[in-house]
Amino acid sequence: MPALLTTVPAVLTALTQLGQATVPGVAVYDGPPGDELPAEFLAVGFSRDEDEASVDGSTTDEGNGLSSESYDVHCILSCASGDAGPTAVADRRARAAQLWSAYASALRADPTLGGVLIAGARATVGAFSWIYGPSSQGGVYAEVEFDVTVSAGYLGAL
Repeated sequence: MPALLTTVPAVLTALTQLGQATVPGVAVYDGPPGDELPAEFLAVGFSRDEDEASVDGSTTDEGNGLSSESYDVHCILSCASGDAGPTAVADRRARAAQLWSAYASALRADPTLGGVLIAGARATVGAFSWIYGPSSQGGVYAEVEFDVTVSAGYLGAL
């Protein structure tokens, strides 16, 4: 059996599936969303900053042919509305908070992502930022840009 040198592909798939299970009715993308953006979407492994990778991390050689890795998966949860009324931003911000809370709570409840991460490895919610304002399509939007921080050790013989 070949050595497992990275958990990134399996974790991205598991994070996408977690989104599909926890934020129903929201378009969930494994990577960048398409050109036609739905009102609500979750993009796993995506950053709008063209100078930022989808996943940032490093691998450490533990010796004895073992390695570990740690990395951040960049994600965006976006909620837009054609509404531009006085409470529109607050409404979108509240909706984004509701969806992000559901996703983050599910991740906290299962930091191994259904057994994708083993031997003490875990995925946790990391850094985040909130962005909101007028939408280029009219109306307003609120977004949570966040990282899922993964630490995985003892990936096997190199």
